[in-house]
Amino acid sequence: ISMPKKKNISTETPAMRNDKIRKFKRSPSVNLLLPNTWDESPFSQFQVRGLNYLEDGRKIPAKPTAADLIALDALRTETGYSLIDVGKKLVPTIEGLAPDDRLVLVNFMLPYETKNAPHVSLLFFYRIKRNVDPAFLKRLDDFCAATDKVRDETFKLIPFIQDGPWIAKHALGQKPALVGRGITTHYFLGPNFIEIDIDVGSSSVANGIWRIMKGAGKLLVTDIAFLFESKTKEQLPETLLGTARISHFEISNAANPAFTNLSKEFFEEDSPTQDLINNGLPTKNSQTTLPPAYPTTKSTC
Repeated sequence: ISMPKKKNISTETPAMRNDKIRKFKRSPSVNLLLPNTWDESPFSQFQVRGLNYLEDGRKIPAKPTAADLIALDALRTETGYSLIDVGKKLVPTIEGLAPDDRLVLVNFMLPYETKNAPHVSLLFFYRIKRNVDPAFLKRLDDFCAATDKVRDETFKLIPFIQDGPWIAKHALGQKPALVGRGITTHYFLGPNFIEIDIDVGSSSVANGIWRIMKGAGKLLVTDIAFLFESKTKEQLPETLLGTARISHFEISNAANPAFTNLSKEFFEEDSPTQDLINNGLPTKNSQTTLPPAYPTTKSTC
């Protein structure tokens, strides 16, 4: 008599399964095949404004970046709104930081299709190098001290799809873009860091590109560079803040903060972050009061 085969029963809990995919893994950028991995992309593939750009309009291959990409992660929220003003909670969780390290946090707030569906924040953490050119430190200081209007006309990204469908390459393109010109962007200052929150859902054009990218995410290897646009002779040549390469990003693998040690802090009823989540994201024309510990005009980063 043949006995029925015994089924293998998993003893993993949902939290254990989630922990396995909570963070994207760092992998050498030469490896384009591993899903949900990241690294810095080669800086020299990006073209930036040269020393004499104002006279001749020439761009040159970028030189080494001013900052290192030390962490990249994705978090999702079930509230229907993206996470905003997350630096003061996330920066202390990064291991190996010195007290005087200076950071730039870039937070892409990526929506799903409906208001009540999860939203995802794709988070880039850059640490300024110790041997960085003092001229770049001045640009960073000026950016921290500037008004949001000036920041919107300064912070720039350069996209580049290394591998993926033609439709995604065509949609994203390779043209540098001043993020705050077309997308609502929020800025928060903290001790030794500045956070740049990019609300992709605020722009119909950016949201349309995101829908294409999301659909093709498993097939894409995407490079990106961030920098401050140089508009005067003294600011040239341009220097990249940092770069990143994301391979085969599966948005369903973004972590739910409920499975992290951040959950209690993120969702305290009296926290500024929770208040913004409950009442919706502020827009450029709104009078929403931002958390007083993070002024938008005083340089503390």
